[in-house]
Amino acid sequence: REMDVELVPTYVFSVVYLETGQLFPHLDRPDNEVSLTVSLGSDPPGYIWPLTMRGEQFDLQPGDAVLYRGAEVKHAREPLPAGHRSLQVIFGFRRKCAECCHLV
Repeated sequence: REMDVELVPTYVFSVVYLETGQLFPHLDRPDNEVSLTVSLGSDPPGYIWPLTMRGEQFDLQPGDAVLYRGAEVKHAREPLPAGHRSLQVIFGFRRKCAECCHLV
């Protein structure tokens, strides 16, 4: 589904999750209206660590991404099994607005 809004970036960060690491169900901070999560892969190679939102599971292969409204949609990941790790990059965006002078 296409988003009919003009977006500007708010931040980007990479995360290395280590064995037993997890992403507890949460909403993103308000200035991060839209998130793009990109999977860079996992160890052991080929392991897919699902991202869940609204009961739907997203199985991202390395290089795959999912775009979602992070401040409105709770998202989570179950704990990684022992001996596993996963690398993700998260890009945050918000709507472009004339009132937000630092984002014009």
